[in-house]
Amino acid sequence: MGLTIAAPVLWLALYWLMGLNLPADNVCFYEVEKFDGKEKRTLTAAEVHQIGGRAGRYGLSQGGEIGATNRADLNVIRKLFETEPPPLTFARVAPTVDDLELLPGNLAQRLRQWATLESIPEALRSIVKTADLSERIALASMLRDREVEYLGLANALKLVNAPTRRSTREYWLSCVMAILRDERMPLPPIPPRSINNDAELEMMETCIHCADVYLWLSQRQEFSHFAPHEAKVRIQRSEWSGRIDVALQRQIASGKRCIRCGKKLPSRYDYAICDDCYYTEKQSRKSKIPQSGR
Repeated sequence: MGLTIAAPVLWLALYWLMGLNLPADNVCFYEVEKFDGKEKRTLTAAEVHQIGGRAGRYGLSQGGEIGATNRADLNVIRKLFETEPPPLTFARVAPTVDDLELLPGNLAQRLRQWATLESIPEALRSIVKTADLSERIALASMLRDREVEYLGLANALKLVNAPTRRSTREYWLSCVMAILRDERMPLPPIPPRSINNDAELEMMETCIHCADVYLWLSQRQEFSHFAPHEAKVRIQRSEWSGRIDVALQRQIASGKRCIRCGKKLPSRYDYAICDDCYYTEKQSRKSKIPQSGR
């Protein structure tokens, strides 16, 4: 699928910039932090290089510039851009159909055996490692032998390579069952209209991850005709991601927070107020105790 964009200014979310091979004359960072699924953190040098590298694409522009919307962020970007990202020291490989055909057992057992064998030549083991197959094994375990046989090993292996996680495995399975029945894949679940708490945020993220599964399968030639609503799901996913951006910008209450200052508390913290507020109040109480005269 080709994508042609010509515009004086494009406003793109980080995941678009990281994923698209999009040339531009200038790249301006609106902010230097990202939410990585667990916490909001500063971009790494490698991320800044990858995004900033879109500016002044060789062969299309004489040069390019990267910047930020304020001086503080610009200093962060300058420092990260001048920092050499750590070099990649190894690559990960996954099994091919030919590899699995040589092993006995069902699909899950074959994947497990391949991961255990680590059949990489000794001379390459310092630069090549086996990929983590735990999610693929979990998906393969959900398929019956006759279903794998009906699909064929090549198609079954392609299906278990889908970008799933624990929360989207059941949706993935419903897509596979539709493919086996020669029917359209089900659409991703509809998320809440707004995000006001952790539960709604988690549901929104799950729906987006389900959309990723649908879109990933829609881009595989073997399964594309089972995904006639690819364009609709792509638009929905973009809208849902926008809702998360809005919610994060509002700094929604995510997790347990101090009832005094609102600071986020550790997940296993046993008290309602943070240490700073506790000791501040303790010190305040001490200062109010009348001192006895000598």
